[in-house]
Amino acid sequence: MLKRLHVYFKEMYPIIPRFILGCIVFFEIYFIVLLNNGVVKFQIDMQEFIGASTVFAFLMWLRIADDLKDYETDKLLFKERPLPSGKVTKKDIIMRCVV
Repeated sequence: MLKRLHVYFKEMYPIIPRFILGCIVFFEIYFIVLLNNGVVKFQIDMQEFIGASTVFAFLMWLRIADDLKDYETDKLLFKERPLPSGKVTKKDIIMRCVV
């Protein structure tokens, strides 16, 4: 099951690039909020990394939800993707990622 999840994440949601994207999105919003409130001194601490991880996880759940929602369409149009091709099952994704 872990091998199948590895295939899914490698093809549909590469972990490192998406984590970097999550950090960029979080810190853009974070710095805009700080600057709008007049804060010029800030410190990057554990809370900021938790925020970036939250954005990363939210984007991952959106990707998984989209794959589950579009399963029937993907079987017709994108047969090479991991879920419609059978490389990964719905059970793998739901049990390990969503719960």
